[in-house]
Amino acid sequence: MKAISYIYAVLNDYISCDDFVNWTFEAIEEGQIDAFDSDMIVKIQNCNCDNKGDIDNLKKMLAMRFESKLRNATPNCLTECTDLPLKLMLIYSSATNKLCVDFNDINSASKLHKYLRYAFHLPYWYGENMDAFADILDLSDYKIIALFNFTALKHKLPDTAEQLLRVIDINKNNDCVIICT
Repeated sequence: MKAISYIYAVLNDYISCDDFVNWTFEAIEEGQIDAFDSDMIVKIQNCNCDNKGDIDNLKKMLAMRFESKLRNATPNCLTECTDLPLKLMLIYSSATNKLCVDFNDINSASKLHKYLRYAFHLPYWYGENMDAFADILDLSDYKIIALFNFTALKHKLPDTAEQLLRVIDINKNNDCVIICT
């Protein structure tokens, strides 16, 4: 259910209250909301996202109402999400622990490793190969990792791109979300 991904994202501070409320308005207009009863819709629409008490009450209401459906939700439900508005909210969220990397002009493994050194803040002595990258990478501080133009990298360097994604996935913390575009 698409709504659960949005609820999970707002409850775990991957997206803002404003983003969640705006999505709710849009989903209602498009007739896509079946998860919320009319009382919940009113509470969501009346939430003042500048007021911490309102945000806490909204989160409490959502957590209680969708408790059973949220039990199986993990950051993977966001990583695997194909819903473009949610992906954009995650990428442009105000989450402070976010890393954005753009692979637009990468067309060789050599160029990739030079770029990785800067993009991932690796030391000058980084060995510029995937084993060295795996050994030195520390992503424990990040909540969201956005990999822009990763699809293009996969077309240019398919094996290297798959290795890179595997290394990033292994080295991220458990509640980190990886978004690839």
